Amino acid sequence: MPGNEIRKCYAHGYFRGEECPNCGEPGKFMLSDQEVDLLGRIITGVLRHKPEKYHIEVSEKGYVNIDELVQEIRFHYRRLHFVGPSHIFAIVLTDTKGRYQISDNKRYVRATYGHTLEVDLSDLPTDGVPDTLYYPTNSEEFEIFKENGILPSDRRWIHLSSSKEKAYIAGLHHFDSPLLIPISTLTVKENGETIYRAGVGVFICKFVPPVAVQGYEEYSADLDEETLKEIRISRERKMSMIDKGW
Repeated sequence: MPGNEIRKCYAHGYFRGEECPNCGEPGKFMLSDQEVDLLGRIITGVLRHKPEKYHIEVSEKGYVNIDELVQEIRFHYRRLHFVGPSHIFAIVLTDTKGRYQISDNKRYVRATYGHTLEVDLSDLPTDGVPDTLYYPTNSEEFEIFKENGILPSDRRWIHLSSSKEKAYIAGLHHFDSPLLIPISTLTVKENGETIYRAGVGVFICKFVPPVAVQGYEEYSADLDEETLKEIRISRERKMSMIDKGW
């Protein structure tokens, strides 16, 4: 993605783009667009899906040791031989989706959503949950959800979005014309489930009861070319990962 390179401003820290958004200085170059893309995909793959591919141990809470992660990246990717902990911090701290979390002691990192691994994320915050969240589906799935409720499918947690547009974009990764289910978070909580705040506009839970699945809405958004390109590439990568046994 153009302008996605990472630099470090000596006054304001890491940023993506050519100029610090706070002071306009160019800062110190850290990672190119291509390196951000490659390193980000590797980190995501390790933290969410296949840590054993890199012989990395994941804790019960989903954390991996940053130094060990760096060593394995250097070993497996000659192009990333220069990577150090600072580059992991740069990826994490500039991620606009809030997909990662650094431990308090700065030694470990984890993904906060999107796992196919079984991890315990019950220490994520539960405040700031909107009254209504949205889940993408199609008409066939909806009939199943209306009867049985929503359970995780290809992930270990259900992912709910704070806005219709976010849910629609998430749905486009799976459906050509996704429908949106408005979810009453109060109803979910009254049925004994907990909803966690996992990222920017992303909330997770383990089960949405049928009583919270009352209907669906049609929605369409006029998305920019970069977003559509990102979705297309993501779908292609997903198919490629399936073919490779990820």
